Formats: sequence, C-alpha cells, structure tokens
Amino acid sequence: SHPFLALWASINPFYTRADLLETSGQHLDLVGEIWWLVVYGPNRQPVELWPLRPDRVSPVRDKEKFIAGYIYRVGTERVPLEVEDVIFSRRPNPLDPYRGIGPVGALMADLYSERMAAQWTGQFFRNGAEPGGIIEFPEAIDQREFDAFMLRWRESHQGTSNAHRVAVLESGAHWVDRKYSMRDMQNEQLRKLNRDSILGAFGMPQSVMGVTESVNRANAEVGAVMFARWVVKPRLERIKGMLNERLLPLYGPNLEIDYDDPVPENRELNLLEATSGYEKGLITRNESRRKLGYDDVPGGD
Repeated sequence: SHPFLALWASINPFYTRADLLETSGQHLDLVGEIWWLVVYGPNRQPVELWPLRPDRVSPVRDKEKFIAGYIYRVGTERVPLEVEDVIFSRRPNPLDPYRGIGPVGALMADLYSERMAAQWTGQFFRNGAEPGGIIEFPEAIDQREFDAFMLRWRESHQGTSNAHRVAVLESGAHWVDRKYSMRDMQNEQLRKLNRDSILGAFGMPQSVMGVTESVNRANAEVGAVMFARWVVKPRLERIKGMLNERLLPLYGPNLEIDYDDPVPENRELNLLEATSGYEKGLITRNESRRKLGYDDVPGGD
C-alpha cells in the first residue's frame, strides 16, 4: 500500500496504465520522445499522469538551468509548464540536445519509397487501361473526335473490371506498346527491401511480425528472445528510469521500482553451468539447484 502504487494502478480518470505506456511507445517510435504531465494533489504528491504530444511541447532554454520550463501549445493557446510539472525522456538527437529522434526520423527516405510503391500499386489497379501504350493516328483529328475516342476508350478499358479486354482501334490507327508491368518494375523486390529496412531500424525480428520466409521453430524462438532482449527490455529500462529518477523521489527517499525481466531464461545454458560448476567444485549443490529453480536440500551447502 503506497500512494505511488495507487497512481500506477489508476493513471488518470481517462487513461489506463496500458494507454499511457502504449501512447508513450508510439511517441518514442515516431519522434524519439516521451512527455508526461504530472498533476499534483494538495500535499504536493502526484495524483495523475497525462501523456503530452511531443509536437506541442517546446522547451524554454536557459543558459544556467539548461531548461527553465516548457510551453505546451493547443491551437492558439500557449500553456506554460514548470520543470517539475513534466517528466521527459528521449532517444538523444545528435543535432539537438533538447529534443529526441526516433527510428522514423532515420527512415524517411525508405518510408517515402514504401509509400510511393504502395501508391503506385494502387494506381496500377485503379487507373490501369489495358492494353497500355500509345495509339497513333496517321492524320490529326479534331478535338470532338479526340474526346469521343477517349470516352469510348475509358469506358471499354479503364479499371480492373475491364482489364485485358481486346481493343478495336479506329480505321488507320495503330498501337505502340509502351506499358510497364509490375514484374518490369520489380515492385515485389522493392517492397521487401523497404520492409527489411523498416524492421531493421526498429530492431524487430521478422518472425515476430509474422514473416515466415526462411523461418523455422529454432530461429523463431531466437527471434522472440532477441525481441524481448533488444526491444522490450530497453523500453522497460527507460520507463523504470523515468519513474525512479523523476517520479518516485516526489514521494520520498529510498524508493525504487523494478520490472520482471521479459527475456526467457536459457535453460540449456543454466543446466550446463549448474552441472558443470558443481562437478568441478565451483559451486555447491544448493547453488546449482537454485540456478535451476529447485529448493535447497539438507547438507547441500
């Protein structure tokens, strides 16, 4: 029973703890920053936590204090915030010590390429007028004839429902093939390359995202371990640091919060260390048993 545990169980009247952490994770991925607003009760102890949108927060720089406070913008309104009102964590930005940078910031070129590839695919099916190419007329036609021909052509060939219909050309006209297929554009290879670049920037194993190419049970289990070790655990460390260094001192000294390690234990390594260590006299029988999660036995020390 402690006021902090009550706060951590009920962040504020509108956000659950899961909402706060998931919102914080989104902000960390997008811009590399987490901002929390602390609301104090009558005894100056925190009673609510609110996530702040990073794009609305502006640090007030100070030559002596480094940060004198913050300005939070909502439309045309500017809300001043004291330093103690805000808890802030970031992925350090090498170009700006006051702000952070997220994986998205390093991926803008790849994300733009992925967006264009997705739009090109959509336009291929939305606007495709098969057969594609250039229709040449031996003589110039006037605007009325051109408009009538274009209307008939769109009605007959544009859209997925009219794909690959046989075209009948006007007398004297002939077809020049100029189309590029999806195979010619190597769109599939481009999308896979973009996917791998994006997953790599976030440290996300492919198997965790359900990509089953070249995946078996062994490397899927390794992927889950790597995900817990290099993605989940660093985020837990960040949240732990924010709480222990900025929030818990507001309740008094000598308080600390910790988390259960999400990385699965390596049972084979523990078994090897326990048995080999005991056989070579490096650890006692009970130390060996504790490493494997077993209770002590009489005389095992």
